Amino acid sequence: MEVTAAWVDFPSFRLKPLAQTYLRKNSQIVHYESAGVKFQRDLQISRKGVVIKYPGLWEAEAIE
Repeated sequence: MEVTAAWVDFPSFRLKPLAQTYLRKNSQIVHYESAGVKFQRDLQISRKGVVIKYPGLWEAEAIE
């Protein structure tokens, strides 16, 4: 799925569109890519589709 998000550019603080792509690899992993800043990660998701692990940035402490 491709979506357009808002990106705040620094140091100008101007709002810019940012193309993002999400691709489900399996029931627990969604691949995320951001074309504007050439960034990608495999995000771990819960059974309800909530991101629970964002490698290199954060991980959920507890989920229900």
